[in-house]
Amino acid sequence: MNQALAIKKLILLLRLSLLEFRNRFTVFFNVMLILVLGNLAPIIVSSLKTSTDLFLQNRSREILSADLSVSGISAFSEAQIGRLKDQIQPIQTASEIQFLTMARSSQNTMLVEVKAVDEFYPLYGSLKLFGQIDSANTQELRNTNIAWVQPDILSLLKIKIGDHIQIGKADFIVKAQVQSDSVLPQSSMSFAPRIYIGKNFVPQTSLSLYGSQIFHRLYYQLKDPQKAEALGQSLKKLFKDPNIYIRSPHDAIEGFSRFLDFFSRYLSVMTLIVFCIAWVSAFYIFQSLNQDHLKHSAIIMALGGSRVMLTGVYLLQSFFLSTVSFLASLVISFLTLKFLQLNFLSHLPEGFEFHVFAGDLSRIFCVSWLTSFCFVFILVMKISRLNIQILLGESNQSSEKTPVLDLAVLYFFILTLFVSLAYFLIGLEVFAVGFVLGLILSSAISLSFGRFIFYLFKKVCAARPGMMRVLATNLSRVRFAQGLCFMAIALIALVLNIVPHLMNSLKEDISPVQNHDLPSLFLFNIPEERLDALKAFAFQNNKQLNFLSPLILARLTAINSQPPQNDFFLKYPVRVSYRGELIGSEKIAEGEPLPKRVREDEPAYISLEQGFADRWGIHLHDHLEFDVAGINFKAEVKNFRRVRWSDFNPNFYFEFQPGILDDAPKTWLANVKLETENSIGDGTDEKAATNFESQLFALFPDISVIDVRKSVQQITQIVNALILPAQTLAAVASVICLFILGFVIWQHLLSRTQEIEIVKILGTNPAQVSLLFVLEYLMLGLCAMFVGSLSGMTITYYVCMKFLKLNAVFSWRELLGSNIALFLVLLVVSSILVTRIMRKKGRATTI
Repeated sequence: MNQALAIKKLILLLRLSLLEFRNRFTVFFNVMLILVLGNLAPIIVSSLKTSTDLFLQNRSREILSADLSVSGISAFSEAQIGRLKDQIQPIQTASEIQFLTMARSSQNTMLVEVKAVDEFYPLYGSLKLFGQIDSANTQELRNTNIAWVQPDILSLLKIKIGDHIQIGKADFIVKAQVQSDSVLPQSSMSFAPRIYIGKNFVPQTSLSLYGSQIFHRLYYQLKDPQKAEALGQSLKKLFKDPNIYIRSPHDAIEGFSRFLDFFSRYLSVMTLIVFCIAWVSAFYIFQSLNQDHLKHSAIIMALGGSRVMLTGVYLLQSFFLSTVSFLASLVISFLTLKFLQLNFLSHLPEGFEFHVFAGDLSRIFCVSWLTSFCFVFILVMKISRLNIQILLGESNQSSEKTPVLDLAVLYFFILTLFVSLAYFLIGLEVFAVGFVLGLILSSAISLSFGRFIFYLFKKVCAARPGMMRVLATNLSRVRFAQGLCFMAIALIALVLNIVPHLMNSLKEDISPVQNHDLPSLFLFNIPEERLDALKAFAFQNNKQLNFLSPLILARLTAINSQPPQNDFFLKYPVRVSYRGELIGSEKIAEGEPLPKRVREDEPAYISLEQGFADRWGIHLHDHLEFDVAGINFKAEVKNFRRVRWSDFNPNFYFEFQPGILDDAPKTWLANVKLETENSIGDGTDEKAATNFESQLFALFPDISVIDVRKSVQQITQIVNALILPAQTLAAVASVICLFILGFVIWQHLLSRTQEIEIVKILGTNPAQVSLLFVLEYLMLGLCAMFVGSLSGMTITYYVCMKFLKLNAVFSWRELLGSNIALFLVLLVVSSILVTRIMRKKGRATTI
């Protein structure tokens, strides 16, 4: 009996909820569309993040080519190899030697990365050649002096399959093109195209001289791959030799994870902004129903309905609304991801697939449902406390204020939900809390600033009769919808201004400027005993070795008498130099210039690149200790330098004053300018560059050369590739915000229908009424765009100077262009919506 009664009550609740949906379909549909737009971004971003994590987990061993990898800058001794095998007990082992050098054909020269591998490479993944389905057999490289090359090498060296290329003193026949290699680079040599040769042919190249950057690697395959991480950690503790570096599959994707974390946080911030605007907008539209809900509740309670039944109806409405909108968002997200998978397959890594995970969806759905519960929270609290007489009294009802305790509980609940969503998308508690609080604080400051401007506008127009006075009065009123429109427009302007200005700052820092004095060639790995001969060769060809600088390998052993906390400095040497004065790409950011000579009563001084010092927590006047060829040196940090690396000059993280490391073993760096006009302009002599490079390589095969012109083109392509997705995301977020803004304006106009009708009754021309409302939204938009643009420029400047250590670059053309475009969109949207609302039949007869 009780079950049957409960079922009847549930059916009644459902019927009442559906009846309310049918009677107020337009309002509920608008709210649902806004929630759909708000849910789209979290679903897509969470899918992208989890799909990327799964892809990297599956690819980590292929990226490393092993369960464990051991690297060193010198050849491993038999004792070291035996000790590693005893500890690891592998079922298979492979090895390789990797280095940079110049490759030469009969027509051209270029810098390449040589991978000299044995017959077992790779242990995981594949090395595929063009025209072959299966992985290539590296046994061929061991038996004959053949080379496999990447396609870029054929075009740049102007050769074809079957031609000969020279690497050092060895000659190789180009046998095939490499289509793909699942093993990704493990060092900074990745900017050069690869050539694959047999490991046993390395001695024939005669390139293993002192100062050459040669890496030796051992790859191990374990019987139980699941033990790789634990075994890798134990080996890192066991082997203290700084020349040995052990990597596990997790280490192989660590660099990619840092990059993806940065990009995913950017996506998450955009997502949270859209979600915030969508939720607040839906909350505002839903509140227009609450006054009618209170009246209906009074009638139902007078007819015998209970508070519990009414609470159930409104909760069911909230649950149904959030569920339908979430399911619609899920379908749209699934179709969007499939569209991206099918149409942008060539831009995705091989094997990458988009996945939607149930755990992620459940968390997003919980946040979505709980936020929709906030729509009816205040209404439920009022129904639970007020009696029927108050509910039926419209005057008392309209003046009823929500208790402070209810508002405090509601806002705390909302804040917790937003922090939870931010933590789920971003992954850092401090960043999530900081972002939400920063968004609230910035919104409050923006709204207060807007109110102040409108207050001043009202004071100015108070003595002027006519439309301007009415416009100023309307704008100065404290209305939630006006504040919401203001915040939405300000956030859109902020997004549209942050992305291009931030990207311009990054592009200006890493992309050479056309009128900047750039070199043509960058020379490094110059042996000291060959330096005089190289100077004579340059002089004979009417060229000059610019910014000739020594490069010395050292180890940073202590900071303020304490060993470095990160083992990076124990595993890898640092490159230091010395020079008497700064060059054009350097500028002192903090501190004093280095003394030009050493004094007995003063310590040795050193200059650090500012970004490097910030990353490793080094401060002015800290004392650093270095090991250079077994000799210890101490130096005090005298200054920090800001370096423009894209000038392709010999720049360093560490620069000593002259007179300290002059006798240390070293190689040299320099650059050469081939043309007589500004760098990389129309006057570049390509033939002279090719001839000079060919003679340089023939006489100095042990010197490495980078063609700066080709590097500039590659950098520009990379920068453009990074800018496109960021700008696309900003555009998508802005479009969603514009749609939501349109819904808010429409609902705001509907709530002001009675006001419009009163103005009509008083004899005002409908055209003037329309113009008044359009001007109101345009004035609101202009103020919001000013605040959003100013905030965007401020944030860009702070991020560039504080975090990225860049010079902030602002483009007034893009600033004006984005704001003019936003103003025109706002003009069109407001004009269309005001025209539609003016055509609706009003309620003049009831007034």
